[in-house]
Amino acid sequence: MIWSKEVNGEFPIQREKFEIPTALPTGWQDVYEKRLGIPYQAWLAVSKNIAANSSKVGNVEIITGPNTVLNYPNLKGVIELVSRAVPTGRNVTNLRVLAFNFKDAPWADETFKRLYANETELFKRQHSDPVWEICPKQREACFAQAFLDSNLNGIILLGMIDRGSREQLTQTFSEYSRVYLGQLIAHEYLHTIEAIHLGSRRYIALERTPSWFSQGTAVFMEGAAPNYQSFDAYMRFRLVDSKVIYSDCPYVFCVKVNTNLIQDYMSLSHQSKNWDNFPYAMKYEMSSRIVEVLVALKGPDTMISMFRAIGEGTPFDRAFESVYGISYESAKPIIAKIVADQLENSR
Repeated sequence: MIWSKEVNGEFPIQREKFEIPTALPTGWQDVYEKRLGIPYQAWLAVSKNIAANSSKVGNVEIITGPNTVLNYPNLKGVIELVSRAVPTGRNVTNLRVLAFNFKDAPWADETFKRLYANETELFKRQHSDPVWEICPKQREACFAQAFLDSNLNGIILLGMIDRGSREQLTQTFSEYSRVYLGQLIAHEYLHTIEAIHLGSRRYIALERTPSWFSQGTAVFMEGAAPNYQSFDAYMRFRLVDSKVIYSDCPYVFCVKVNTNLIQDYMSLSHQSKNWDNFPYAMKYEMSSRIVEVLVALKGPDTMISMFRAIGEGTPFDRAFESVYGISYESAKPIIAKIVADQLENSR
């Protein structure tokens, strides 16, 4: 079911229902004991924020390639959900989205370089070839990335996956959700919120947000915000997205993790290498499980509190203790034990 492909417009996972737990964690002292309540409590916190808050999204300009059809028409609507989910976050005043398929990658490259021809030399060095960074020719597909210009306006390069393409035909439900249910734009927009809080520190290895926290918050948000009206929808995406890190994953490319490996992964000693010695699935899917624990205990706006503190120059471990009420070293074994249990039991 987790690995199934789309058949006649539906994935088998879309019929799955998930029980709402009654025992929810109240703090670090009982979060492991009541770990089954973590996903619901994290999702509920996002859902409540979205219901209670208004969007602070600024001007949004969406430029679509000449041969490109948007896979999801209401991109701005999803962006606004993210803004509402983290109401204390600062949003960019202007956001430009370049949406393009692989055929339009040359157009996107030319358009980007034309629009930002008068940018600073620093910007041009940092983003010298962003379109081809996300459009691997061997896959004939384009993915996505987000950053800011020198005026702190947002830029999202958003790849579209065409129906019938190799990339689309091999999708499981989580990839489908990112592309055709609008979840990918939620991921990238959160990165713009992160970036505007970090400023120039985003480009300094030992001062920026740790890779696992940066990507974990974005993956968590892309699952939670667009699915804020349905816990089942949140859980379906979450379940399938973790497919390669479950202990019973049957393929050679699966990633086997345990409590000790997760604790090592969370060590800040990997900051200088940006966690590049760990598999993609740990840096993204598993990181979202770590963030889910933090959101369940302290709420979605703690992500903003962390971005803000790091942008002000506070080391990650000191910011973590201030925001989450426990030292980072004390939290690591608790979180590692929770996440290892989830992955061992495929939930």
